[in-house]
Amino acid sequence: MTEDINQSVMIGWTTMPTKKQAEDLVNSIMSKKLTSCAQVEGPIQSTYMWKDKMITEDEWRVCLKFPAIKAMELSEMITHVHPYETPQWVYTEVVSTRDYADWIREVIA
Repeated sequence: MTEDINQSVMIGWTTMPTKKQAEDLVNSIMSKKLTSCAQVEGPIQSTYMWKDKMITEDEWRVCLKFPAIKAMELSEMITHVHPYETPQWVYTEVVSTRDYADWIREVIA
């Protein structure tokens, strides 16, 4: 995608069991300047396998936009503070306009 990790824009997703927990996570991440933008959506219905059982429950999706240089620190924080034993934390590099990528980096500088 892009050749320089310092220029790369990432989008990541996790889910939380309640809206309050999702909002608290966003506030913690934003206060540490690990992400430039966060969105909380929900409730969404998730169905997944856990310990040989199919589980269906409502969750709240958290979408985060951040520069690639913050990926490791953000991953560590999410896995440390998340209430789930094995939290979903997936992220990918995305293509964006130069202006948006500049804004992503500038906000957390």
